[in-house]
Amino acid sequence: EVVDAASLLFDANADILPVEKDKSIVGTVDGMGIAKLGLRMPAIQKLKVSDLKLMNSPKIDATAQIANVIDSMHDLNIDLVPIFQGKNVAGVISYRDLLRGYLNWTPKRDVGRKFNKMASTRSAEVDMPHLASLPASDFMGAHDPVTIRSKDSIVNALELMSQNKVSGLIVMKDNQYAGI
Repeated sequence: EVVDAASLLFDANADILPVEKDKSIVGTVDGMGIAKLGLRMPAIQKLKVSDLKLMNSPKIDATAQIANVIDSMHDLNIDLVPIFQGKNVAGVISYRDLLRGYLNWTPKRDVGRKFNKMASTRSAEVDMPHLASLPASDFMGAHDPVTIRSKDSIVNALELMSQNKVSGLIVMKDNQYAGI
């Protein structure tokens, strides 16, 4: 049943599944819950991170416009993108980070009568950056990215994810980015 639930969650691209008993929904289960149940299976306990298919997300530079990050997340249907400074992972951006950055972004606004009167002229063009043109680094989470080595166990990976309350880990192989 655990494998069927994991497969259904993956195939449906869902975050949670309803739990049914006697034709009534009695609760929900998420991917982390299913993964923890899967850890009880002896074959799973022997797996290493390198045994999994890693998500190979695009390598986005910290200076890239946030619009590029959003486009990549949408087009590739991913919710976590590593941000690079040179060859090093500088941080990650999740959908939660995007929402937090968007909701906290407060451009300078002049709403006075004089400004509104001048707004119809070309001389009143504002010299403020558009949200989409801000650098990706402005939206990175405040925390350091949570990393794991490719040779570590799946058990360790799930413990790290659970402890840090993250949905993905940056996988490193020989001190190089290998995927998520």
